[in-house]
Amino acid sequence: MQKHILLAITGLSPQVVTETLYAIHQQQLEWPTEIRLITTLTGKNQARLGLLIPPEGKSLNRLQQLCADYNRPVPTFTEAHIAIVPNAEGQEVDDARSNADQESLADFIVSQVAQLANDDECQIHASLAGGRKTMTFYLGYAMSLFARPQDRLSHVLVDAQFEGLRDFYYPTPATCVINGRDPNTNLDAADAKVTLAEIPFISQRQSLAKTTLAAFAHSPAVQPPSYRDLVRYENLAQDRDNLSLTFNTKDRLVVLGSTQGEDINIDFNDAPLQLAFFAMMARHSQLANPIKLVRSKDANKTYAHLFLQELERIEGLPVTHMATEADYGYRIEQFRNQFLRSTQDRTLDSLKQGMDAQFWDDRKNQLKQYLSKQFPESMLDCLLPGPVFKPKKQNRNQFEPTAFDGRNPQGAAWGLWLKQTNIHFNDQ
Repeated sequence: MQKHILLAITGLSPQVVTETLYAIHQQQLEWPTEIRLITTLTGKNQARLGLLIPPEGKSLNRLQQLCADYNRPVPTFTEAHIAIVPNAEGQEVDDARSNADQESLADFIVSQVAQLANDDECQIHASLAGGRKTMTFYLGYAMSLFARPQDRLSHVLVDAQFEGLRDFYYPTPATCVINGRDPNTNLDAADAKVTLAEIPFISQRQSLAKTTLAAFAHSPAVQPPSYRDLVRYENLAQDRDNLSLTFNTKDRLVVLGSTQGEDINIDFNDAPLQLAFFAMMARHSQLANPIKLVRSKDANKTYAHLFLQELERIEGLPVTHMATEADYGYRIEQFRNQFLRSTQDRTLDSLKQGMDAQFWDDRKNQLKQYLSKQFPESMLDCLLPGPVFKPKKQNRNQFEPTAFDGRNPQGAAWGLWLKQTNIHFNDQ
């Protein structure tokens, strides 16, 4: 059976939970099978007293009473379903005051949504009706990042005279007298009007790499990025013309620069072959008269030679400018021992005949996998090599820039999509 989870931020007014449930009932939406709350220490106590403890003289708590009044099954909800936001030290708190505390709060909320959205059997209905403004903002943005088509985001609207009243939890089916805002005024809860306003949002889930989604699902192999990093990477992807790359080949480091804050280091210590392919493509985007790199089924020794040159730069060896047939075998054997640390690994053997399409595709796919550990899909589109130059119609041996549209024109030459003047090399 599919789970329908009502996820809400609450503060001092747990009434938003029962108000939302009532509105879901009225609009005949999917009834939640489970309720989860994100709140503070004080908020948890208010939720426990307001939703889980029956009022004095009553046998049912307010959640059970609502379900009994409207003939609905009681969603699963216990104290274990109430998550308390942590501060920067990981301690449960009542308030997030420092910038570090705010970032920890944001990471926590984003992680909670990401984990729920990773469950294909779970449908999320997230409510923005309660809690602090910063917390509801993070919940809304987390839904934009991770939610699927079946998920929903809403806000509940309550008549002004009933909104925020301590004794009002939902419109009752029969007369129920409660105190109004003025202690001398009584109101009938049955007269209240509660409306659920669905909030449309733009889903960005497809822009996140699978490894990023896996990281938030608590994959032990990958550390999830912070909320700050996710936002920054999405913004950088919209500013491609101002991105720059500096290749420090000997340090096995590529530095991503932009006009939006500090530089980002991409460490290739564990991926020299991916770095060599990346650098080869970048170098021949940056040069004034580059060798046009065209993916072909046929083995190409020029491309193999350029790739081996990048490995030499990475290892700090003299760059071989003129290579004989015999040099290929010697250089490949040297790099197998140096980079692959295994005489059994035959990854580089095909380069003896030249670089073919299979070697090309393998390097690109492995580079994508490596970068996706750090960046969302939108950033990969900016960083990964692609068909940057297309052949001119008048002369197929001459090239001109092509559009950044995901197409791969026949005979296109590859490179990076960044401006030539924004690609730099420190090979020493």
